[in-house]
Amino acid sequence: MTPLFFLAVPALSALSSSTIYILESQDVKHLGIYFWKQYRKLFLDALKIGILVILAASIILIDIASMQKSSTPIFSWFFILLLLVLLVFTVFVGLINIKFRFRIRDMFKISLVWTMAFPSSVIKVIILSLGLLGIMFFVSGFLIFVLTSTYIYFICHELSKMLDWVWKNYTQEGKSNTEV
Repeated sequence: MTPLFFLAVPALSALSSSTIYILESQDVKHLGIYFWKQYRKLFLDALKIGILVILAASIILIDIASMQKSSTPIFSWFFILLLLVLLVFTVFVGLINIKFRFRIRDMFKISLVWTMAFPSSVIKVIILSLGLLGIMFFVSGFLIFVLTSTYIYFICHELSKMLDWVWKNYTQEGKSNTEV
């Protein structure tokens, strides 16, 4: 199953890129072609981030399982919170990776700055993610794909201002346009 997770990351990245494209241009004529172009373009960058995140999530999940079996299962909540933080940073870094070309550690730093500057976006991502997780327990496997696309649409819609903020504060074009 793990190789499928690795291949799902570029697909989710391309789906997010297509969703942002729809939100920005309202053009849906050649969406399939755009998706496959973005899939090829973002494959390696998304795979790099995906490998790091899946490995970190695997370690955290193993720690949660070991804490549940230990004499003090209360410490497993720390790892659950750590998993939520990883989820939030993954969403932020994934969207930044779609629009911009930064080093991975710079994307995490930008995500940290955004998290500290706008904590309401963190709460929105957590609520949407927990809502998706809760709904997934009650629907069939086929609807998970529909729910995932809806989740990505809401995330892209809510975090489009983050991408504008990154463009204004961390790119040369954005800085030169805001100074004039």
